Amino acid sequence: MKKKILLIFLMTTSVYLFSFAQCNDKLIDIAVSQNHNATYLKDFKVKLPATPKNKPRAIAKFQIVLNGGNHYRFNIAKASEYNGIPIIQLYEGNKLLGTSYLTSKQKDYKMFDFICQKTGTYKIFISFKDGAAGCAVGILSLVN
Repeated sequence: MKKKILLIFLMTTSVYLFSFAQCNDKLIDIAVSQNHNATYLKDFKVKLPATPKNKPRAIAKFQIVLNGGNHYRFNIAKASEYNGIPIIQLYEGNKLLGTSYLTSKQKDYKMFDFICQKTGTYKIFISFKDGAAGCAVGILSLVN
């Protein structure tokens, strides 16, 4: 009887874990495969909880050094088990240089290109539209 209970528990746990399996390195493969004519450089994995409407939305922040004269591509892919729309943004200081989501058009583009004018430290912000919960990976690539 104990063996049957243990077996049922293990099967249930395996199904549960498998249902959230996309929120891992396989998501990186999905994001990289969407990135044509570019060489993968770095990934930024994010899993954020839902944020109440009356609070600022959760944001994952990363710093990177980009080299002047290079053409970079930023793209983002989300895990299918979450409904949140991921947004990747590039900042220099407080200045927004690129985003995958245009608020004025309510349009999600999944990627944007950036031609770096000067070598320096830049910030990448990843969040989810309207503070929804989600899992996503942002990809930094060098355009060939």
